[in-house]
Amino acid sequence: MRFEQTTFEAWPGEPESFRLIFAAQSFHWVSPELRFARTAALLAPEGTLAVFGNVPMKPESPLSEKFAGIYARHAPQLAGPPVEAWYLPDGPFARELKQSDHFEAPVHHHYSWGRSHTAQSYTDLLRTLSSYRLLSEDRREALLFELADAINTHGGKFELHYETHLYLARRAGAV
Repeated sequence: MRFEQTTFEAWPGEPESFRLIFAAQSFHWVSPELRFARTAALLAPEGTLAVFGNVPMKPESPLSEKFAGIYARHAPQLAGPPVEAWYLPDGPFARELKQSDHFEAPVHHHYSWGRSHTAQSYTDLLRTLSSYRLLSEDRREALLFELADAINTHGGKFELHYETHLYLARRAGAV
């Protein structure tokens, strides 16, 4: 086994050499012009593309309303649907995959799950996300401080629900 550090777009890869290519919470980073064409070219005939994304849902009331006010004050650009909503069945990924000539009609699977968060675990998670890392440090820390305060006021923990969406699509006949 060997590892290469490169982008998917720059990686040379051997045509038709993989039976399975999967992307976990990352396919939205691949260049739209190459996303499906390059993947299909690397797949063997009858090869499969598997893509999944975890989409966080809004917290339950009253925490969701508190969060909405905090985002409105500190980062209104983050107040809408999360970036991960790209993987929802009515999102851009599903639409693009269905419209791609490189793949047969995808099969979609949906899994619901949740994770209990404390103020610390939730703000630690948010610090890892690109959309939060792009905020100025002052704005990010003010946002995270108020979110943590809201969680602590709410009892110190909450359940964050997720939907995982998995799409499986076989390579279409000829690439």
